[in-house]
Amino acid sequence: MKEKALKNSRSDSLLHTSDDASYKEYVRKLLASIAPVIEKVSLGEFDRSIDIPAGTEDEFTELLVGLNMMIEDLRFMFQENKDKTDELERRLTELSAFNEVGRALGSTLKLEEQLKIVYEQTRRVMPADHFYVALYRPESEDGEAELDFVFNIRDGVREPARTRPFANGMSEYIIRSKQPLLVKKDIDRFIEKEGIETTVRGTPAKSWLGVPLMVREEVIGVMTVQSVEKEEAYDEGQKAFFVSLARQASGAIDNARTYMELENRLTELSVLNEIGRATSSTLNIEELYAVIHEQIKRLMNADNFYIAMHDSRRDEVSFPYVIENGKRVASGVGEWITRRAGHGITEYVIRTSKPHMVQGDSKAELAKQGVNHIGKASHSWVGAPMIARNESIGVIALQAFDPQVRYSQKHMRVLQLIANQAAPAVENARAYGMLEQRVTERTAELAKSNEALEDFVYTVSHDLKAPLRAILGFSQFLEEDFGPQLPDEGKMYVMRMSQSAKRMEKLINDLLELSRVGRIKNPYEETNLEELLSEIMTTLSPGSNVEVRIEGPLPNLICDRVRIGQVFANLISNAIKYNDKEKTEITVGFEERQDEVELFVRDNGPGIEERHFDRIFKIFQRLSSDESGTGIGLSLVKKIVEDHKGKVWVESTVGQGSTFRFTLSRNLEANKEA
Repeated sequence: MKEKALKNSRSDSLLHTSDDASYKEYVRKLLASIAPVIEKVSLGEFDRSIDIPAGTEDEFTELLVGLNMMIEDLRFMFQENKDKTDELERRLTELSAFNEVGRALGSTLKLEEQLKIVYEQTRRVMPADHFYVALYRPESEDGEAELDFVFNIRDGVREPARTRPFANGMSEYIIRSKQPLLVKKDIDRFIEKEGIETTVRGTPAKSWLGVPLMVREEVIGVMTVQSVEKEEAYDEGQKAFFVSLARQASGAIDNARTYMELENRLTELSVLNEIGRATSSTLNIEELYAVIHEQIKRLMNADNFYIAMHDSRRDEVSFPYVIENGKRVASGVGEWITRRAGHGITEYVIRTSKPHMVQGDSKAELAKQGVNHIGKASHSWVGAPMIARNESIGVIALQAFDPQVRYSQKHMRVLQLIANQAAPAVENARAYGMLEQRVTERTAELAKSNEALEDFVYTVSHDLKAPLRAILGFSQFLEEDFGPQLPDEGKMYVMRMSQSAKRMEKLINDLLELSRVGRIKNPYEETNLEELLSEIMTTLSPGSNVEVRIEGPLPNLICDRVRIGQVFANLISNAIKYNDKEKTEITVGFEERQDEVELFVRDNGPGIEERHFDRIFKIFQRLSSDESGTGIGLSLVKKIVEDHKGKVWVESTVGQGSTFRFTLSRNLEANKEA
């Protein structure tokens, strides 16, 4: 406002010094050219001076020169104030960053969380298109130094952690010198001059700043920040800030790394424990393979994983469990087909019985080792042998097709521990699977053999009936027509022949009935067991000394009514026939189970010794000297119950009686399938 008032008063005085119209117009134009500059000065902008046109009157020249000097003084003072203000703002931002980092470092032992805060606070102070923290391992498990890139930002995007051998890169330059490194521009020239070997990842950087992480005068790692937008993105002040930030974070990062390594070790132990638990709880080989894969995923990238098994007898390698890109794929297809053991990397591990690791292009690396390459080339491969009884029975292997995923000696060590834990269980499960297959095959053979035997029994029994009828018929004719003429001894022979033929007829009938069970299927129907028992008692017609009591009401069941009737008839008739008490007491009842009914027939007979419990259900086995029985009845009972997917057994106390129990399913579908 002051400048505008000065301009207006000055212009008025100049305009009033002369009445010449052209002169007044000249002055107005001159003031019009000065006005924008004065206005910018009033706003604190000093990017231009007042131009002095040629031929300007002396009094105006003096005025304009004075104004330009005043503007220059103002520009200098304003810039000085701005620089101080910018510096103050930067220091405040740095102090705020230090405070946030300090708070985060004091509140967590998680390395991931710590480094995320360090990165975010660094971005507040300087450009951070690329950012990484690499931790230094002077001696890894294979005796070589390594760098663990535990936190990586590339072009503003988080990348997976990776590990590489200690070499001759920019990070190693800082570790060896123990000094910060600022390359403001011409990074390629610096790399060439210092003989540094490096691999460009993402957009090439134009400015590079890295500082060592120091603990007790020893370098534990490197922290770097890079700009891809412009050269000279970092200055000495930002370098000093980054050095201070590294000093502040180093101790906490070292502690967090120790904590992380402890956590990893605990995870390893947990994985081994879970695999151990699985190996002791299942003989299912597929379940075991899946558990091994799931547990390995907790420790390392297992998106591409396989288990190979070696058949030493045939010298063949099969691949029963394969994961590609995180998904299960069918074995026996493509590169996973069972093959003759050759000179691939899998066979190499089997032959040497030692773990192996391949880094870089697997095809090129294996060629150097004289090993054949099979399948798609990977960037990293690690495998460990499963050894049982001092023999390699297979291999657990992982492969990475993503160049960002790299397996290390630590991964190989852990994989070998897992393979050692899994090998005996895999061998047992595989043996069990083979045994189960052989049992299934043998069962099928036995079933076929039994079917043929049943057909043979049925045919023979059926064919024996005709001559047996002839024997019975002729013995009856002999007794009726020639009985009076036969001596007593002859009559006895005829009677014995007739009795034996009748007994043989009963035996053949029972054999035929036994052969029909399972071969001839009656329709399943809803059966009222109380009505069925009533019909059976009417048919048996027990004497007055027999009491049959039903503990009911009995349930209705879906079953083969005729066959279950035979079960009850056989058990009740045996209880009557072989009872040694003056009064025979028989009880029929049931007990509920979860998905089935347990039925029983209890008597007060002589009882059965425990050593005969299994024998009595075998064909032609009798405990009584009574020859009226054939020894087939309980075999028939067992076969009918088992044909209904149930089971039968006996409980008995000598002198007190026996209880025969059998189960039937309540499930309609199960009974139909039976």
